[in-house]
Amino acid sequence: MLRQRRKPGQAVSEYLVFMVLIIGGFILMQPYILRGFAGRWKGVGDSFGQGRLYDANKTVECIYDYEFLNEWYSANKFFENHCDRPCYSSLLSREQRAIDCRACIHLSQIDECD
Repeated sequence: MLRQRRKPGQAVSEYLVFMVLIIGGFILMQPYILRGFAGRWKGVGDSFGQGRLYDANKTVECIYDYEFLNEWYSANKFFENHCDRPCYSSLLSREQRAIDCRACIHLSQIDECD
């Protein structure tokens, strides 16, 4: 068999070309890689809120209740009606707190939060 003779430094130049191609591939794929990371990050973040973490139309003005109602209601009316007292009181039993909180939150519901 015939053997090819390599010139000194040829291996280094081959590795350099190989590394340039790999780095170029990463640079060309950067938008797709970043979009994948961002999508995964959003998915993990949304799982903390059980899919209700952010709603562009409701997040600022409305609150979602997980404990008593599982409905959206107005944050402003919630505090205007002093619903924080029956809903977060440690003096009431859980059952009484649920009854009082539901009644107060029903007063705080508005059409914008449905």
